[in-house]
Amino acid sequence: MMYLTKVIVLLSLVATSSAFVSSQKINKIRAEKHDSVTYMASALKEMPRSSFEGRMRSLVIDNRKGEAAKEKFEKSRLPKNIKIARTLREYRDIVGEEKERIVVVRFYAKWCKACKAIKPHFYRLAHQQPNTLFVEVPVTESNANLHQGLGIPSLPFGHIYTPEGGLVEELRISRPHFSTFSNKLQTYLNGSCDLVDGEITSPYNVLKNEEVLSSTR
Repeated sequence: MMYLTKVIVLLSLVATSSAFVSSQKINKIRAEKHDSVTYMASALKEMPRSSFEGRMRSLVIDNRKGEAAKEKFEKSRLPKNIKIARTLREYRDIVGEEKERIVVVRFYAKWCKACKAIKPHFYRLAHQQPNTLFVEVPVTESNANLHQGLGIPSLPFGHIYTPEGGLVEELRISRPHFSTFSNKLQTYLNGSCDLVDGEITSPYNVLKNEEVLSSTR
């Protein structure tokens, strides 16, 4: 009986010892796992987040930088006799204050395909007429009232101003109409007037004959 009791006590001690060792191993594993999870969470937290919003913001910033660089490059290539008016005040200062030269204005929008198509023709005309002032007026959110106030019906559109007569021509200047616009400008530069198609006599002769008839009555 005494022997059986000793065996039971011994087995109990062994079981308790095994349980203690197992518990220590389990606690160690849990601690290591916790440390590992904590480390991974910390590492993920420190990693830069590549969110959709962040990517879109970067694209917008890069696009703005690209547009600014492109605009700066295009300005450097502009003919010296071309100015840009983005506001009503700038338009008045540039066009209204010019008292010596003929002024040619192009109203356009960056998103307009017809405006893009006529752009090189407008610049070529400016190069050909260095003594004439050419002005570009882009459509923006802040100057829409400028285009409305001047009655611009479509884009691209052109104005011609002379020192003596002010606004003398309002014409469409898309590709099918640009040659007409250019010819109109040339008449003001030459200081002459073309005959109407089909006429072989000067219109001034008709006026002179009417004045003679009225004086004899």
